[in-house]
Amino acid sequence: MLDINKNRIIDLNNELSDIEAVISFRSTAMTLEQYNNLNKIGTIWNLNKLAGDFWYNDLVTCLDTSIYNMRDILAYFNSKNVDVYDSEEQLQGYIKEQVIELDKQLIERVTKAGGPGSYELAISDLIGYLPLLAEHQMISANTVAVERWGYTSNINIEELKMVLIECDYIRSFINDELGKENIPTSKSFEKDKDVKLDGNNIMRYAWACTEFGLYNEAEYIFSTLVDFSNHVMEFARNSDGPLDVDFIESDLNIISTLGRYQDLSRYRLSVNIGLAKVYTATGNIEKAKVLYREIMELFPGRAPVGISPIHYWIGMNRIIESTLELYLISDEDDKPALRKAVSEMFISMRLSGKPNNFGESVCEPLLVIYMMLKTIYK
Repeated sequence: MLDINKNRIIDLNNELSDIEAVISFRSTAMTLEQYNNLNKIGTIWNLNKLAGDFWYNDLVTCLDTSIYNMRDILAYFNSKNVDVYDSEEQLQGYIKEQVIELDKQLIERVTKAGGPGSYELAISDLIGYLPLLAEHQMISANTVAVERWGYTSNINIEELKMVLIECDYIRSFINDELGKENIPTSKSFEKDKDVKLDGNNIMRYAWACTEFGLYNEAEYIFSTLVDFSNHVMEFARNSDGPLDVDFIESDLNIISTLGRYQDLSRYRLSVNIGLAKVYTATGNIEKAKVLYREIMELFPGRAPVGISPIHYWIGMNRIIESTLELYLISDEDDKPALRKAVSEMFISMRLSGKPNNFGESVCEPLLVIYMMLKTIYK
């Protein structure tokens, strides 16, 4: 098992002890100093960083140009002695409909130009979305995190030890079972009764280590999950029919069923994003590029034979986000093609669907638009 950098964890836990972890869209107040401290220590998940950057740097300016005057709306609710959160979905519903309207206007321009292949995105297509991002964050009060776990404020050393043990079990499973012709099952994988292979918890600690700058631990966890993904996808490709593997469905709780190829692609998207982020932080740029390009292949119309594309709204958005991450670490000669890919995927996503809830399916695409304006469409 990988040795844990205990002293660094203890030091960081002490340093960040005054920061209460964000655990939902309604975060506790985090000061700019605390936010900057987190950025210095490690690498925050990109969408969290975009949310924080926007909250502290650009929100007020964008509110001044908002379609709805969110300050007046909030004042109205306060005057009626109504908790704004009681009507949060209603308010977010206004924003969702406005996002859909802007998407509709873009689609009309694309159609008039002759289709996606004849249209190149411009700043004017994107800038109108930013006030909606400001409104969305204002409704959620002090929100600066968009993911379910929020920012990391501490790491439990004993829990991290168990996660690393779980990764050892997964690696053992890959070597002992996935390398054989037999279909792997939990029955053939005897594990210690105290080891609970919870995929969500493993991912949580992978990101916690990344945010804490514990890159050796983060790389070990993420690379274990990426290796697992590669081996399982190889099994799926070589199978004549659906594979119902208890280990995947119950014990590991990462992929629901091997026979559902979209779940495999969804899992690959998540683990590749994490490992690519670690590689970028540690200067392994070429390795990060490979992972980001694998993510790009998951977009509809780009997937090679044997790989099921990702069609769900947030998944397509995260592929665009990953393409932007690749753009940032690529040579200048490669950037025009990546810019074109971002434009094509952005338009294709809007042609294929629309936000299906008031929360992340609205907020995350708006944050990626913010990233597009910060990187490509300056």
